[in-house]
Formats: sequence, structure tokens, C-alpha cells
Amino acid sequence: MSASTPYELLTAIKSALKDNGSFKYVGYYPEEVTKAMGAIQNTSKTNYAACIIEDGNETESLEYLLNGFDNIDFDIGIYFYISRGTGTIIKRLHEYEVIIKTIMSLSATYSGLTVNLTRFISTEKGIPTGEINETNMIGYADGIFGRKLNYTINMQVTRAGNC
Repeated sequence: MSASTPYELLTAIKSALKDNGSFKYVGYYPEEVTKAMGAIQNTSKTNYAACIIEDGNETESLEYLLNGFDNIDFDIGIYFYISRGTGTIIKRLHEYEVIIKTIMSLSATYSGLTVNLTRFISTEKGIPTGEINETNMIGYADGIFGRKLNYTINMQVTRAGNC
């Protein structure tokens, strides 16, 4: 198995979230935040959920691999949003959090990639806010509730040229 790129990892996570069927919209930060928020605000569905994946920092892992590959710890954030809908909001938020954690823990999510370890780091819950948008993505406002799950993924990456 050859090394992967961070973009391939993000694409695999996006596909796994979409394929699960629990999220009506899955996109990337920052360019697709407006679409996700608009979709939630304009829906008549009572249990609408969306995900946004944020490309995070890369740091060299404690283990250095030779042969032209780097071993990195790649931080990503997965924001998820639900509409007010029906039922207990806190219960629904926890249900969607479990769905994402399950997807992120499945080896099938990373099929064909050189992912060594996926570590869940934290959940950010936020507070009441004036608006949820590209600059303020955690909390709740206007019938939208958002949280962020933080992960560090150790992977072997390939670089073009001399990086």
C-alpha cells in the first residue's frame, strides 16, 4: 500500500459521511458552510443534519519514516448541525455525535489509505450566538444547533517534489 495525501483522507471521510445517509449535506470548510446553513434554514424537514469537514494542521509525528514518505499527525474538525425539528435537541445532538464517532472509527472509512491511528480529541459545544456562519460555527442560533468534533489522524503521506 502506498502513502496517501491529506486530500485523499478528507475525500474518504466526506464519502463515508455521505454514504451513511444520516446527513443531508456534507461539505468542506469554508467554501460550503453557506450552502449547508442555507439548506438547514430552508428545509421543512424536522430532523435535518449537515456536516462540514475542516482541513486542520499537520505536524510531523514522533516516528519519522524514510523512503520518501512523511509520517504526520493530521488534525481535522468535523462540524455537524441539526435543525430544531422535533424531539429533544440534546438527545439528537448526542445521537449524531455517536454516528460520526462510529464512522471515524471504522477501518472501511480509510480503505486504501495509509492511516495508522485515528484519535478522538474533544467535542466543542458552544453557546448561544447571534448567527451561525463561516466565522462562528459552534453553538446555536435561529433554530440551528452546531457542534464540532476534533480528531488527530496519524498517517503516512506522500509529497510531490522535495517537501
